[in-house]
Amino acid sequence: LGKSAFSGFTGFFKKPLEGYQQGGMGGFVEGVGVGVAGLLCKPTSGLLDLVANTTEGLRNQTNPHGKAATHSRCREPREMQKDDPVLKPLDSGVTPEGELMARLKTYSSCLPGLRRGELWNDTFIKHMSLPHGLLVFTNFHCIFTKYLAPAAHADDALGIGAALNMEQVKGVVLVWHLQWKELVAVEVKDDALVLQADPAAKASWEQQRISECGCLAEDACRAVHDAWNLAMEEDEAELVA
Repeated sequence: LGKSAFSGFTGFFKKPLEGYQQGGMGGFVEGVGVGVAGLLCKPTSGLLDLVANTTEGLRNQTNPHGKAATHSRCREPREMQKDDPVLKPLDSGVTPEGELMARLKTYSSCLPGLRRGELWNDTFIKHMSLPHGLLVFTNFHCIFTKYLAPAAHADDALGIGAALNMEQVKGVVLVWHLQWKELVAVEVKDDALVLQADPAAKASWEQQRISECGCLAEDACRAVHDAWNLAMEEDEAELVA
């Protein structure tokens, strides 16, 4: 700032003399104009340089390595359900059940028509592992998923609440899902589980069938009935089973 002010002040006197020596009175007048401009502009330029250098110094003081400031998330986001505004305690680990619901919600967002995104507000309740897929129960839906490739399962890996793993969850696709309020009856026929829609509900489906349940068919029937009762506990409807 001092150098700029000194340069502007000396230029105010030097420029007219230099102009007169080079061009007479015309050069003198031109030198006066240049000197006045320097007297005004150079101190202003010095002041702006002072502000810029001060700002840069403060920035370097807070970031001594010259790296761009980065901000990282302190903790992972937590999901809030539409019908349950209570924020659940943070669990930074992704569970197989959480991964399963995330995949099902993504699959449902790709469905056509009115059923698109139907699972986004669902909360996982429990599941049942079958030889060829998973029967998943939420607060709003009964969901059936199928394995992309056949897999061998130990006896303790089948049934209600059987332990899930990430590899198992990542190998399923959504086959169908139905709302509990649309369901009127569930029964076992041979080794298949059959779910019947309530005609009064005007559902887009009439019957869903899960074949080859084997000895797990009766357990699956009871599991559907129990999950329906839990989801519809405030309703006076009755499920035929």
